[in-house]
Amino acid sequence: MASTSYRVAGTVPLLEPLVKFPRLMAFLNHFIHDKWRSKDRLAEFVRLHHHQDDDGQSQSQRRRPEYHISILHGEDDYDIPWTHSDQLFWHAVSATEPTGITYEELEKEKSDTRVDLGAGGWMVERRSSRGVITEQILKNGLHDRIMGYPVVSLAIYKAFNHE
Repeated sequence: MASTSYRVAGTVPLLEPLVKFPRLMAFLNHFIHDKWRSKDRLAEFVRLHHHQDDDGQSQSQRRRPEYHISILHGEDDYDIPWTHSDQLFWHAVSATEPTGITYEELEKEKSDTRVDLGAGGWMVERRSSRGVITEQILKNGLHDRIMGYPVVSLAIYKAFNHE
């Protein structure tokens, strides 16, 4: 469960000690109102775009992508591990394929297309016939501070300018 990996200030695991008691974990999880099933929501969003009617338009007739998803995360985020973004990216990319893609297949693809940004971290981009999905892992980007970083403004700019 995702709730077991959450840590306060990156040190205090709130629910992790209770993993040994599945019934107690299940009971406590009933009190969490929003389960933050982001990977499922994101995959469903992408899937809806990929399985809707084309209205007879070819890819070249569509002027711009229907969606532009940017997933940014800092390696030094102590609250939520950056590897959660790997899961989000995988589920979103898998939803673009009729039969999906395994995590291992995507990791192989990422190793071939990964762009090293030096001190800025790294990024991968997956383009499909309907949109663009980008994962960017920054070297620095603490949980709440990342929103003020220029890289976030740049991602928003790219999304609205369809780059």
